[in-house]
Amino acid sequence: MKKPILLMTSNVCCWNDSHFTDAEPQHAICRRLPRMKALYKKYMPDLIGAQEVTITWKNYLTEAMSEYGIVGEPREAIIDPEHTAILYKKERFELLETKTFALSESGEFGSLGWGEEYPRICTYAILKDKENGEKIAFFNSHLALRDEARCENLKLIFEHIGKFNLPTLFTGDFNTTESSSPYKLCMETIFDDTKYLAKDSDNGYTCHGYHDENYNGSANYGISPIDYCMCSKGDFEVESYKIVRDKIDGLPVSDHYPVITKLTLR
Repeated sequence: MKKPILLMTSNVCCWNDSHFTDAEPQHAICRRLPRMKALYKKYMPDLIGAQEVTITWKNYLTEAMSEYGIVGEPREAIIDPEHTAILYKKERFELLETKTFALSESGEFGSLGWGEEYPRICTYAILKDKENGEKIAFFNSHLALRDEARCENLKLIFEHIGKFNLPTLFTGDFNTTESSSPYKLCMETIFDDTKYLAKDSDNGYTCHGYHDENYNGSANYGISPIDYCMCSKGDFEVESYKIVRDKIDGLPVSDHYPVITKLTLR
């Protein structure tokens, strides 16, 4: 019997500590680093696709989560740049190949694509299961703010996925809902949403902006998730899908809820 893969997507929130007022110091990165560690340690996913991972976050997680290998390159040459980092359990997986590529017309790091106001990137890891030798591709990204740019982001990602002909997992913050054209593009081409394949599933929003108790669904996202765990069509059986609403010491770990899914390669 094949061993399931526990997959998580997790936007860690890169807002600088100065973003928060004196009334909200509990949301500063220095306070949230150990809370995120505690959450990851609680669930111990086999694979994590993390977004908004600055150097501060990457350095901390590299030291605090020594069970994992962490890959991903920065999106631009600034003091504390973001990564779309991938964390994989070193005990279970062997890293065969990894790359971070820019999501823009020029393909240059730091470049803006299709009217986007921030540089966008995607990281992939080709992994071999040490137990059975099976290979998978794992892609992780943080898509643009405009639908047109998001669709173009995805087309570039699909091109890279097509080079490997492997069962593929895809995590990311899409910045958009299930009713959007980028989401539909994924569903109409190579991916299924694990939420709808899972025997035991969940429903609700994932972006709460640190105001989950007062969230009224009136923001742009309504009650839809914007953070996704997807899998290539026909390649996986999905046991469960859960929005992780846990708080650590009574506080959220980010302005997004992580999503975790348990699935098995067919």
